[in-house]
Amino acid sequence: MLPARVLRLLDLVIGLLGLMLVVQVIAFPAPGVRARALGAISTAAFLLGWVLWRTRGQRWALGLLCAGTVLNVQIHGGSGLGSILLLVGVSLVSLGYGSRIALAVVAAIVATMALTAPDMAGRSSAMAVADVAGAAIILLLGVLLGQALGELSRERRCNAELLDEVRRAAITEQELMLADERARSARELHDGLGHQLTLVVLSLEFAEKVRQRDADRAFEEVLVAKQTASDALAHMRRWVRALNPPREEAVSGNAAFEALARSFRGTGLDVEVTHTGQEGELDRAGSLFALRMVQEGLTNVVRHSNATRVGLLLDWRPDRLRLVLSDNGGGPADLNPGFGLRSLAERAAELGGSFEARPGPDGVEIVGEIPREAVR
Repeated sequence: MLPARVLRLLDLVIGLLGLMLVVQVIAFPAPGVRARALGAISTAAFLLGWVLWRTRGQRWALGLLCAGTVLNVQIHGGSGLGSILLLVGVSLVSLGYGSRIALAVVAAIVATMALTAPDMAGRSSAMAVADVAGAAIILLLGVLLGQALGELSRERRCNAELLDEVRRAAITEQELMLADERARSARELHDGLGHQLTLVVLSLEFAEKVRQRDADRAFEEVLVAKQTASDALAHMRRWVRALNPPREEAVSGNAAFEALARSFRGTGLDVEVTHTGQEGELDRAGSLFALRMVQEGLTNVVRHSNATRVGLLLDWRPDRLRLVLSDNGGGPADLNPGFGLRSLAERAAELGGSFEARPGPDGVEIVGEIPREAVR
């Protein structure tokens, strides 16, 4: 199917041509009752063919439209209106049936016009030949126009299929990355929390065995189990906070980042927020990106780092806001960003900014910038 804008343009063109045909039939009728009747029939066929094709998508309706066009030109001669009708009619036949059938239709129209033009319009042979030659050229142009419209329709359909394929691939990649993140989280929970709980059980079992002959040693093991259980509880709280981060705060500006930092201090992290420059307000898109960037960075520190301190710098510049989040957890020399960080990079590019995750002086450092357009 053609693009909506092209179809609306064709609707307008066909509507104007149909109106002009109706005016021609009423105000400038062809001489003779037979010619008048054929003029009315040709106009009705032209309009009916277009309506049927647009509403029901039936290709044969384009043939009806073309037949009405040719008959009208035969009756009224090769006027300017007739030339436009031939061009539109044959181009639509070429669009609906292909160039081969359109060329066959052109040959049949030219042959019919050559045989009947003098009789139908009462013109001389020289004028009839000129009309037929001009009509042939217009018809060939109509075939080329129909091919162009068909190519446009095929290209649009191909682009839509490619877009759907890209969307499906993106969804599949997202699902795979999320599944990998879930598997990684499950392994870390099993290896970390599971090990701590196992130590608690072993300590309590040992205390139970030695409580009769060595009560002091049993009590020491109970204290060890208590400390291990406390560590496991703190570990679990950190994971709960990481897996269910706080939602966007209702406040904005530096206060929003302060509130976000406070929520992560409950995990045991020392989050320090500093800001420089003149504080400004962000629109919803920019504010959401900035908060999500800080939230994702803090979440990754909680889940994947041994950091104890995180620094957040808010650098309010005249042309942009720059955010730098750094930790002291060491970290690998080569970072392999996960789905969250990659999504932030894509979102930053959409906003006209930038995002980067890189090794820092003591750990990992992520840097994001929002351009001035995002700042009111």
